Amino acid sequence: MRTMKAIQIHQYKNADDFTPRDVPIPEIKDSEVLVQVRYAGINPSDLANTQGYFADHTILPRIIGRAFAGTVVQGRSSLLGKTVLGSGGDVGFTRDGAFAEYLAIPEEGVVEVPSGLDLEHF
Repeated sequence: MRTMKAIQIHQYKNADDFTPRDVPIPEIKDSEVLVQVRYAGINPSDLANTQGYFADHTILPRIIGRAFAGTVVQGRSSLLGKTVLGSGGDVGFTRDGAFAEYLAIPEEGVVEVPSGLDLEHF
């Protein structure tokens, strides 16, 4: 089993949960892509989620993080190698999020970054 580093919470309001853990690299399902995450943003909803404000929606344990940018490394051939970004939906709540080396997400959850734009400026 291949592993990656990720910030995965196991309970709410526990600072120890913010230590990177070794977890399995996700396997994609039909109509999903695997993104190698290069950048992940912190949203107010990420912080609220770790405090339990979305406990009725979040399934633990959960890799947190809703906003991301990276490169598609597995999935539909027309997306392979493309630089993409995305945010929102169920990412970080019922689906593992972007505070990880890899993220499995539905194809419609990513947007291709136009060539010439630098991800560091998003």
